[in-house]
Amino acid sequence: MPKLIWRLAQVAFCAVAFASPGSAQDINQQAQRDTTQPGRFVIAFSSHVRGDTFLLDTTTGEVWRMAEFSNLKGDPMAWQPMLKVGTPPDYEEMVRVYGTKPPEPQKLKPQ
Repeated sequence: MPKLIWRLAQVAFCAVAFASPGSAQDINQQAQRDTTQPGRFVIAFSSHVRGDTFLLDTTTGEVWRMAEFSNLKGDPMAWQPMLKVGTPPDYEEMVRVYGTKPPEPQKLKPQ
């Protein structure tokens, strides 16, 4: 068995060592393309605030925020969709769903 493993290692070494330069160049170019083109999803975060981690779908523009669900056992973390308010109807929909807060009572000035 050890002789078989040694022989396979020698064959693998020769295959890598004597590979044509064209194929190595193709692999290098593919690696460069893979690192310069973002994928569909991008994770963005702030180095200043731990809670600001976002997942962006570069195709649809949807954004999710990493959130901890502390009301569940184990406090699991999950991506939570964020609302997009880009137009007045978007804001009206958010008001309809969440409602508005009552006005804060005015503070009396000391006399």
